[in-house]
Amino acid sequence: MKNVEELASKLLNQFWLYGQYFEVGTLMVRNISTSSDLYIHQEYEVYKKDEANGCYRMFESVTITYFEKSCLAEWFNRYEEMSIEDMTLPGTKTKLQSHDRKNLYRVIPFSNFEAYKEAFEEYQLTV
Repeated sequence: MKNVEELASKLLNQFWLYGQYFEVGTLMVRNISTSSDLYIHQEYEVYKKDEANGCYRMFESVTITYFEKSCLAEWFNRYEEMSIEDMTLPGTKTKLQSHDRKNLYRVIPFSNFEAYKEAFEEYQLTV
């Protein structure tokens, strides 16, 4: 994807496979929806790239079904522009980079993500 506006449009207007991921700048978004209906609870995990520690850090799980395109793009853009050092877990002052809640907020090492991408390369959308 080229930008958050394109990402928002694609997520809101097309159905994506479970596990389908998208990378835009420092964000990675992964489809965790279990419904095949585009209009029912399309859920995505949202990760921030942590270059210093060689991983992606999940910071949010979001249902996009009820977003308008401009609002979703603005939401993504806010986190794309935010430094990972300034990010906290939702509703807390706990820094995203230093939390110990890995059972709730996943951490995916770059090597694992590269293996995931390679294993599911045929499912990756090219735009």
